[in-house]
Amino acid sequence: MTEFVMFLPVFVLIFVGIFELGRLYDFSLRARGMAFTDTISRFRQVQDTSFRDAITSNGLARKAISPLSASVDSTSQLFRTPPNQRAGVREVLAQRDLKAYSQTSGLGQHGSLGEALGRINLARQAGVEVTAVDHMITHDLTLFVGPSALASELFDDRPQNRLDTSMSGQGDSLLQTLANKVNETITSAGARSALAANIRYGTLTGRFDNSVHIASVGDVEVSAWYSVLAPTYAHSDDRKNGQMATFASRLTIEGNNHKPYRDILAFRTNPELPILPDEYEVPNPADEDLQDHFELPLNYGDDFY
Repeated sequence: MTEFVMFLPVFVLIFVGIFELGRLYDFSLRARGMAFTDTISRFRQVQDTSFRDAITSNGLARKAISPLSASVDSTSQLFRTPPNQRAGVREVLAQRDLKAYSQTSGLGQHGSLGEALGRINLARQAGVEVTAVDHMITHDLTLFVGPSALASELFDDRPQNRLDTSMSGQGDSLLQTLANKVNETITSAGARSALAANIRYGTLTGRFDNSVHIASVGDVEVSAWYSVLAPTYAHSDDRKNGQMATFASRLTIEGNNHKPYRDILAFRTNPELPILPDEYEVPNPADEDLQDHFELPLNYGDDFY
């Protein structure tokens, strides 16, 4: 009995400590769950917002459609919420992301190639051998699309202060002048890929902060956060995606820089299509020997290679 009375306070302290540690662990789990929920909410907000709605908003989706705004926002997130890994790994990951989202050498100035090169350069500096297409990546887009000015215009998502796309030529129509102005805006923001291919840039970080009162300790801050890459916009109707890609390509060709393409492709407001039956020459399937067409899988065979 004497020993029980002597050690009772110790047992009480142990039990209280275990209870408080359990409460702290429970709050930390809740914080992780809430942070994850916030991250998914931000993810869905970008994924469900079209380019048109994004540019008229002032939220996450608008920041994600331009490499420059995404790089600034992602760098800010990185400083507020550094990687959760242990010190050594955390420093490596933080440096990797800083290079990837840099406004001078990464995403902010060189678009997608700058982001990729920022990640790869850290591995190169560490002596890691990169393979496949990774070892080819530079800031030079022509390495992938060739010397075509139109291809560069379509795929280049570097933010640029270019004025040549908006300089009107003599005899330009109102539609072409407007197209040049829109082209200038899209090019200067590096947002052509966001418009045509629904690409979104940067990262999204969900966070939750709370405090829990622990006996004999006081209030303990509990925080958790997660970071994910911004998703592409996902339209429920695939036809809309094709229409936006067609619109962006058509708009690019309409610019003064690409008049030869516009003339060759002969875009017209009212296309001249054949309207009489005798203007069409459509084969009758009943007169065709289908066996000749399907003896081999479509597009395969010696001629294909």
